[in-house]
Amino acid sequence: LGFAEGNNAGMEWIGANVRPDAIALVNNDTRADPGWLAALARTLESDPQLGSAASRMVYASDPGWINNAGDMPLWDGAGVARGRHRPAADFDVNVDVFGACAGAAIYRTRALEDAAVDGKIFDPDYFAYNEDIDLSWRLQKRGWRCRYAAAARIFHHHAGTSGRSSTWVLFHGERNRCWTLIKNYSWGIVALAPFYTLGRFIAVLAGPPGGTAARYRAKASLMAIAWALLRAWLAVLAGAPRMLAKRWRHGLGWPLAAQLRILRELGAKLGQTRDH
Repeated sequence: LGFAEGNNAGMEWIGANVRPDAIALVNNDTRADPGWLAALARTLESDPQLGSAASRMVYASDPGWINNAGDMPLWDGAGVARGRHRPAADFDVNVDVFGACAGAAIYRTRALEDAAVDGKIFDPDYFAYNEDIDLSWRLQKRGWRCRYAAAARIFHHHAGTSGRSSTWVLFHGERNRCWTLIKNYSWGIVALAPFYTLGRFIAVLAGPPGGTAARYRAKASLMAIAWALLRAWLAVLAGAPRMLAKRWRHGLGWPLAAQLRILRELGAKLGQTRDH
């Protein structure tokens, strides 16, 4: 079923049989500090307007460095991990962020019900990747905020299941980025997004020797990378009618001014995408 629908199945069962105030998600490639869940719960309980709380995700191979301290949106539907590759000691303060990485997060049940689309929390069409960014846009649209919980530390074997910098990841990430753009973004930003994406791709290609582009090239040929991107864009076109129907049925698109404010206050700058 993939990450999206697999988690939906679990949350649906919990919602029907347990009816908790909140639901926590945790990836299978993580190891949590003993106080991780309690720290997330305390953070969520501190403010009734919080719909979710994000973990301090550090690299399991080097816990002194941040893997994710909350998600930040980009201007073309993608997202980037706040604090990635920065010292963990720099992220000791609880602050509001755009959203939580669903690999280690807690969500208020009422917020999830409020943001559901066709009865689903995560969009099952996504299968894996970017489904949490899509959910964060819906939670923000409904007025639910997210807060980074510095005490909720969890050790993450980054891409331990899917494989880092694989063409499988590239296909799903690029397809779902475009679907998130179609579903949630102002039409004015949608029109300009291809230019931003081109700039982002150039920034990745111009990155350091050990950066994102080099990692992909170490695992796949240029032809395989190009084919993965082409397949992703063809899948975007095939799924666009479904995404547009969800946008219109549930009022997911944002007014330009309101979305610009979110992107400026909680979004990522172009240079922060190089090593994502």
